[in-house]
Amino acid sequence: LKNINVECCSGEVTAILGRNGSGKSTLLRAILGDVESCGKIEIDGIDTAQMSHREKAQQIAVVEQNVPILPLIVREYIEMGRMPYRNMMSLNYGDNDKDIVSKVMKSMSIEHMADKRMDRVSGGERQLASVAQAIVQETKVLLLDEPTANLDIVNKYELYSAIAQMTRKRKVITLVVAHDISSVKRYADRVILLKEGEIMASGKVEETLTDDNWERLFGV
Repeated sequence: LKNINVECCSGEVTAILGRNGSGKSTLLRAILGDVESCGKIEIDGIDTAQMSHREKAQQIAVVEQNVPILPLIVREYIEMGRMPYRNMMSLNYGDNDKDIVSKVMKSMSIEHMADKRMDRVSGGERQLASVAQAIVQETKVLLLDEPTANLDIVNKYELYSAIAQMTRKRKVITLVVAHDISSVKRYADRVILLKEGEIMASGKVEETLTDDNWERLFGV
């Protein structure tokens, strides 16, 4: 990545598009602090490099491309999103944590998965559980790296709809690495086009996803 300078606003979904290897996932990892940066990443004016792991986990939630297969039931896996707020003296989650998990699962229509084991559900179902885990974390920033890669078209649109609604309702800053252009046009507010590690263009969807930019980015 080089010469990256971008501001993202609360209550908006920002989609990051580009060819394979253009730096999309690296940008998310830089925001998380997993990649060394000579620049600065701030949330509400606070440098994330000065935050503890617990503080950062209360600010940033992430959904990776590959969801780990753990020997837990789905509800237990989603409850892990509440860990940054859990009393470290207790092994259990509180009633408020469990209530938040139940509400998110209901809003995503995945209550039927609650007692299934994570290693016995489909790849798409694991992806839905991973997004639910990030949402229950109740952070200011939500990072999603190709969250619909394993989903069918119905679940894909339902998931993007849930993310967009949650983003606007809770004033979250949502960044999503995506390849599905129809979903981006339908649900994103802004777009960042990355080419060879640099921002080729950024702005509102209708201003950025033009034929000219598409040809410059993909050569088609």
